[in-house]
Amino acid sequence: MKNFIFKKEKFKNFLVFPLLPLAFVFILILFFSISLFANQYRRIVSVDPTTTQILFALGVGDKIVGVTYHDTYPFEATQKTIVGGFFAPDIKRIEKLHPDLIFCSKFHKNLINHFKNRVKIITMEAHSINDIYKNIKFLGNLFNKQKNAEELIRKMKSQIALIQGKLRFIPQNKRRRVIRVMGRGFVPGRDSFQLDVIKKSGGIPFIPKTNSEIYKISLKEWKEFNPDFIYVCGNDKNYLKGFFSQPKWRDVNAIKNHKIYTFPCILTCRPSELTGYFIQWLSASIYGDYFFKKENIITKHKIIKRKHLENYFDFVKNTELIYGIINDFPHKTLLIEFKKPQKILSTLEGFRTVKYIGNHYLVPPRWNEAHKNFKEFKKEVAEALGITLKNSSLLYTGANMDNIAINFAKFKDIKIATYITAGVNSNAMRISKDRGMYINHGTINIIVLTNLNLTERAMARSIITITEAKTEALQDLDIRSSYQRAKYQATGTGTDNIIIVSGNGRKKNVAGGHTKFAEILSKLVYKGVKEAILKQNRIVSNRNILQRLKERNIRLFDLAKIIKKYRKNISLKEAMLELDNVLLNPEYSDFLKQCFAVSDDYEANLTGKNFINNEVKFVAEKISKKKFKNVKNFKETDFPFIIDRCIDGILYGIINHD
Repeated sequence: MKNFIFKKEKFKNFLVFPLLPLAFVFILILFFSISLFANQYRRIVSVDPTTTQILFALGVGDKIVGVTYHDTYPFEATQKTIVGGFFAPDIKRIEKLHPDLIFCSKFHKNLINHFKNRVKIITMEAHSINDIYKNIKFLGNLFNKQKNAEELIRKMKSQIALIQGKLRFIPQNKRRRVIRVMGRGFVPGRDSFQLDVIKKSGGIPFIPKTNSEIYKISLKEWKEFNPDFIYVCGNDKNYLKGFFSQPKWRDVNAIKNHKIYTFPCILTCRPSELTGYFIQWLSASIYGDYFFKKENIITKHKIIKRKHLENYFDFVKNTELIYGIINDFPHKTLLIEFKKPQKILSTLEGFRTVKYIGNHYLVPPRWNEAHKNFKEFKKEVAEALGITLKNSSLLYTGANMDNIAINFAKFKDIKIATYITAGVNSNAMRISKDRGMYINHGTINIIVLTNLNLTERAMARSIITITEAKTEALQDLDIRSSYQRAKYQATGTGTDNIIIVSGNGRKKNVAGGHTKFAEILSKLVYKGVKEAILKQNRIVSNRNILQRLKERNIRLFDLAKIIKKYRKNISLKEAMLELDNVLLNPEYSDFLKQCFAVSDDYEANLTGKNFINNEVKFVAEKISKKKFKNVKNFKETDFPFIIDRCIDGILYGIINHD
């Protein structure tokens, strides 16, 4: 028996050794096949913004050549060719890009029929959180980005796990009824991933009786459900004001108790890699009164990572970005430590002498709770960082600290460094025009260090220079007031703060606009504000006309409805397509951009309005290829006069075009 076993093993070895080279060759072939498969798609068009977002997160953005005008996240997506909107992508524009792969949804039937058997088409859907994981994994495998996909999924699961851990402190009989409301009174249907989001956030969702993606809720169902918490997409906020003010609809707990919250569209509407982050934010907004009680904290304080940055001055001991956990949620802080206490001027705290200064990123899940007791929150931050409120001066912001803009300049014996974060989408305002609605803490935060020994007079005068440079950057980017978007440019966010740090060098008493110091400072601030806005809000000067219309709360869907009303032989989808085609034409987009500039001048009484009718008539005739005596004023629109007339010209031209 032993001999037999010996011979058998010998025989097996005899067979295995010649097969090893073949196995190695097979593995090589398999590896190159996978690589070839992953690289076979080099020109991708995505008319599904969710898929676009995931592709960029996986690191496949370089293969994308065409997107919709809804794709504004991440910033790189805004630099791709626009092929129209989600509801009416332009097939001709897609053809010109010669794609070898198109991502779309099942709603794009015309597109699918046009390209089938010619171009690879993939439709993506997600009806649950597990579907999101599957989609990320599928795309990771498709492009040989498995590790990236695994990391995205791991991060999502970790974010959701934190919330599940905190929800265990809330008894079932204390759980709240939560509903997402969309335009025209629709809510998520039984097939929507949003119901799963609400469940994972600890809310009790409204479950419609029929299967669908969206559902038109009745007044009876609304009252019977009686939501405790309502949330809406940022795009629907103004549109839904009338809905929530209706006498028969406003008699529910959420409206009575002012529990209506707004979240960014890329979170509420897209089942993407950011859904875990949204679940954290949504859940903390619903249950903030439970989550942040001391007895319900899982992880109090913890430093996870320190990223050291360059020191530009000899009086600075250390400059770093600190990543950590404060009361369960991630926080990020720019912290600058001095070798000895330095003299500073803070618009938040006045003149002080401190050992530390910084800028702290207040993550969205903690916004509501932190602002209720800001003094206590400041103590928590200081304790987590190992500093005290007495020896430090911090600014606080909702702008991600990873989006900080750091710039340094030197001229002869003058050295200046700026550290700037900026977010302008939520509370930008035009001072003297918009009302002061509340008190908050800085959204554009600017920290300035210099080697010069600034007197208090020079430090105070520098505030003017910094503010002027910041406002100039906002105007050159055409940042709109969040309160009157179509009418006014913003001059700031209404919540901005500044810290100026005096150095130990030459004494500087004068810092007015004519000094070299102010010139260098203003250029650094101007550059830094634009850079920070680009990083945080993805806004650049040359952004497309469709983004700029959206920034003014001018909805293309509403304009398309006007076209359909007066041109009854076309569908709403066809009206959207014609509108997109006109607006994406550089000649007409430039016309509207000029109208925006003239409108701002008109609102400031710098120009009159008599000339505009001729310009509007010219554009309408060019679009329609017909002659008119005058252009109709569509009463359905309610924009500032100049913009209103310019849009009249666009609409009238499309309506009368054969």
